[in-house]
Amino acid sequence: MANISEYSKHKILVAMTKPRSAFSVYFTIGDPNDDWLINVVRFKTKTGEIAYEAMIIKPDLERQVESYEKDGFVKV
Repeated sequence: MANISEYSKHKILVAMTKPRSAFSVYFTIGDPNDDWLINVVRFKTKTGEIAYEAMIIKPDLERQVESYEKDGFVKV
C-alpha cells in the first residue's frame, strides 16, 4: 500500500486539506530542475495512505487547485 512518505523528498507546491474530512492533497514536484510535471496526491491525513495519484502539467495547476477548493478543500 502506497504512503505519502514516498513523496517526502518532493517539493510541495500546494498543500490542501478538507475540514471534517479524512483527506488531504499535495501538489508536488519531484525534480527541481523540471517543474513542468506536477504530482497530485490525495491521501488519508491520519495514516498517510495514498488514495489517488495523478500527474498534471504546470499550466493546469491553478485550475486543479480551484477545482479542489470548489470541493471544500482549503490551502494549508
